[in-house]
Amino acid sequence: MTGLLDTHVFLWSINDPSRISPNASAFLRDPKNQLLLSVASVWEIAIKVRSGKLITAWPVTAIPTLLMASRIDLLDIRMNHAIMAGSFRTRTKTHSTACWPHNL
Repeated sequence: MTGLLDTHVFLWSINDPSRISPNASAFLRDPKNQLLLSVASVWEIAIKVRSGKLITAWPVTAIPTLLMASRIDLLDIRMNHAIMAGSFRTRTKTHSTACWPHNL
């Protein structure tokens, strides 16, 4: 299965895995699953780090290495992704389980 990670889930997986729900954590650990992070999340992280709203123990330039080490592929944004974004169902209003299995 393919899972598109929320920015928070990516950050928590690197910095504080205990914040991820047991179901999402099991999904992230399953080597059969393809994990994706949108380039928009990388952009969001970079902006928040630059503005001082997010403090990380690693520089933004380390994100490619962190993605590889975590088996997470980067998902480029294309026009159809932007259009489809409005059609996603939300499972919950919290970010604690924001790991969305989705066939892309």
